[in-house]
Amino acid sequence: MNDHPSDRKEIIARLRNTQLFRDLAPAVLRKMAEVSMPVHFSPGEIIVQEGEQGDALYILAYGLLRVTRKTDRGSMNLGMIHKGGFFGEFALMESVKRTATVKAVSPSMLFKISRSDLISFFKRNPAVEDEIMEVLDRRKAEGGEPIPPAISVIKEMIADFLHHPKKEIVELLSREVEWVWCPRGEYLLREKEEGDAFYIVIDGQLRVTKARNGEEAFIGLISDGQMIGEMTVFSGGTNTANVQAVGSSKLLKFRNPDIRELVDRHQVLKKEFRDLMERRVSQGERLIRKIAEDEQDEGSLTLAYCEEVLRTEDLISRNYKITDGYYRLALDLANVLGEKDVNWPAFGAHASNSAGFTIRKEELRGMQEGHWFLKFGGLKWAPEKLIRFMEDVVEWVSDSISDGNLRIFGDMAPVIVRFIEFMRTDDATDRSKMYDFLETLKPGKSEEDGQDLLGLALLAWYDASQEEDPKRKSELMLLGNARMGLHEQIRIQPDLEQALGAPLKNHVGDELSRSMRSYTKFFPPILQKRLNHTASRVEKSLKEQVSALVRKIITKEMMSLHIPGKKLMLGDDVPVLDDRNFYPDTLQYLEEPALTELFETYTKNRHSVEGSGAGDWVNLGDRMNFILHLFRSHQQNYLLYQDPLPEDR
Repeated sequence: MNDHPSDRKEIIARLRNTQLFRDLAPAVLRKMAEVSMPVHFSPGEIIVQEGEQGDALYILAYGLLRVTRKTDRGSMNLGMIHKGGFFGEFALMESVKRTATVKAVSPSMLFKISRSDLISFFKRNPAVEDEIMEVLDRRKAEGGEPIPPAISVIKEMIADFLHHPKKEIVELLSREVEWVWCPRGEYLLREKEEGDAFYIVIDGQLRVTKARNGEEAFIGLISDGQMIGEMTVFSGGTNTANVQAVGSSKLLKFRNPDIRELVDRHQVLKKEFRDLMERRVSQGERLIRKIAEDEQDEGSLTLAYCEEVLRTEDLISRNYKITDGYYRLALDLANVLGEKDVNWPAFGAHASNSAGFTIRKEELRGMQEGHWFLKFGGLKWAPEKLIRFMEDVVEWVSDSISDGNLRIFGDMAPVIVRFIEFMRTDDATDRSKMYDFLETLKPGKSEEDGQDLLGLALLAWYDASQEEDPKRKSELMLLGNARMGLHEQIRIQPDLEQALGAPLKNHVGDELSRSMRSYTKFFPPILQKRLNHTASRVEKSLKEQVSALVRKIITKEMMSLHIPGKKLMLGDDVPVLDDRNFYPDTLQYLEEPALTELFETYTKNRHSVEGSGAGDWVNLGDRMNFILHLFRSHQQNYLLYQDPLPEDR
């Protein structure tokens, strides 16, 4: 038993900073400290030996440990254990043999909790046993903690995250970094608890929620390369949200006060690192503060916001507002429909952000930097002439896409806002009330400015909210998304035709006419007249063919959708998330009749993403073929819940 007050304080701090014991009450942690014993090891000393019977858990207070395993070819290095890491936790559940050898690399101090002491502790505190065993079961179900990488690899991770700062900064930070593994379902941070560390996500996804009306409201997702918790470290205070692992997640941890003391001691860190951290406010933290500051509507999108968007004249500013509006709608819908199946506004937010690239002429800049050129049979355009032509095309596309983006948002966003408000009332359990709500929509077909299809999409979402069977719920969500997508694409058809239809055709026609007449001018006048007459007859057909070819090349080379971690070229087949399956488990096979009918009507192959790339984005069928496969294959891609807008917008 450990009785030294300073040792107990250190043990309590270390216990609280391990994922295994972090949720225990302070009084329980103090009792746990009584059965934790500090042990010291010199470099080269073995802490546990592979094959021996495990009987204790170890938590590394300071130092560095190496993990190895015997193979036919000798000893294999499995990785390192850094400050704050722990091992041997499964020995607390049952007596098992050690699967690896752990040896001290540098002078190290660990806290040891033996299985026999813990069993005695559980007898005195039976409620705590259930808490700890639940955590252990969850970690065991994930296959146990992955072996941490070598310190050299961690240094590379720090350098990549900070965009390769001075070597001195990386060396200093590597002394205080902890490697953390958070299995699926485990909480990394809890709202209103003292903020004692910040984390960098190396691999994984973290779900961010906030208490609202007695429930956990979903407010965002944090993934690779993002930070969480930095504001509490540098500004003080408590955690402003709950953060939970969606799947097995690996993170770098910088603990307070260690990191603050390090920053205060070294001027180079104070100048270059701390300022950087304060600038890099994570998307999750920005959203949390936004919600905390807005007590009236708690961050939900409002009809007033929709009206503000419609009044915004600046195209770029309006695109940012539309993108932010879709993002907030996605989170609002996730809280009333569930977040497992990604909803249409989440896709819409990233599509609107991608439209912004065109509106801001960024696709054209990329084309110019790539020295892009075209050659149509015998019609060859010089690069400078082509650039002028493509500038005109992008100008048409920019204006038309901006108009279409506004048209869709103005038509659909207010209806979805009202649907969310309805779903938050007691009337939401009464299906007849849902029909009453649908009666408020504008009757008629989508191509005639009606909202019948939009209403059917909302009805599918409503049915999904009432459905308990996971497969049918996923299919109904997909049906709602698909109907939303179809309504949107029908409504935007005139804008696409305006962008890439008649103006493009006429421009190509002018170029063809000039090219043909440049050849006929060398002939005698009598032949010129006959040749020009013949050229005029074939010009219409040739104009159609060449303009169609230009549209296909634009679709293939310029049209893209930016989603987290990927840039999807719309002319290519939809990429899948899982190498083994085209679609999530619940959507491998479609059974809902209305859903299968949509896929039969608009996709080339409803069982595979092969052939899903669009040939001509002006063609409604080509677009829907791509969009339906995108919705289906990425419906459980939680990265789509990320805020697509840049942090400095």
